[in-house]
Amino acid sequence: MRNSNEAGIRVNNSSGNYIGYIAANNNEYGVLVESSSGYNDIGASIEASTFFGNDYGIRLNSSSNYVIQRNTVSNNNHGIYLTSSSDNDIKGNDLSNIGGHDSYDDAEASQDDPGSNYWDGNRFTNHNSPHKIPGGLSVDYNPTSKKPNIPNIAGARHRSPKNK
Repeated sequence: MRNSNEAGIRVNNSSGNYIGYIAANNNEYGVLVESSSGYNDIGASIEASTFFGNDYGIRLNSSSNYVIQRNTVSNNNHGIYLTSSSDNDIKGNDLSNIGGHDSYDDAEASQDDPGSNYWDGNRFTNHNSPHKIPGGLSVDYNPTSKKPNIPNIAGARHRSPKNK
C-alpha cells in the first residue's frame, strides 16, 4: 500500500484489530489508529510490517491495549507516535533513520511499555543505557544494539519518498 493521500491502513473506533505482514510506504501515515483498542481476551496488534518513507510510520491517537512488535519503521519523518494513548506494549521494532521523533508518547504516567527496540541512525548511540521516549514518562529500559529478526514482507520495496 503506497502513495495514498492519507494512510496505508486506517483504523477508527474499532476493537480487537490485527494489522500484520503489510508494507505501507510513502503515505502521510503508514498506519493510523484512532479511538481503537484491544479489550478482554481480544488483543489488538500491529506486527511484522514495514513502514518506509511516510510522514508517520505508526500513529496511535486515543488508542489502548495494542501490541506493536517486530516492525521495520525506517526513513519516516516520525517513527512510532502515540498521543492520548495508554497501556500499549512496544517491543522488538527496528526504528532506523527517522528524521524527527523516532518515537513519541505523551502519556503522563509511564503506562505504555516500550522495550527492546533497535534505535539506529536516530542520534541514539549508547545501547547500554535507557532510551527516554520524548513527550511523557515512557522509557525503553532495554534498548538493543542488534537489529531484530523481522520478516521481509513480499513486495515491500524501500524507495525514497522523492521517487514516489
